[in-house]
Amino acid sequence: MRSNGGRVISPDRTRLEFADAPAVEAVAMLQDLVTSGAAPKLSQQQAVEGSRAATWA
Repeated sequence: MRSNGGRVISPDRTRLEFADAPAVEAVAMLQDLVTSGAAPKLSQQQAVEGSRAATWA
């Protein structure tokens, strides 16, 4: 999301921004990648485990 100018929460942490256009566009692009087969379709557990591995790598 951030690479597309979006955020999950505002810088002052008073407003959620997940539904704003840049964030929605980024998530839609990821969905398109999964739908087309260009990115793997992961379960929630697989995504969490992959995120942890990337964080600690």
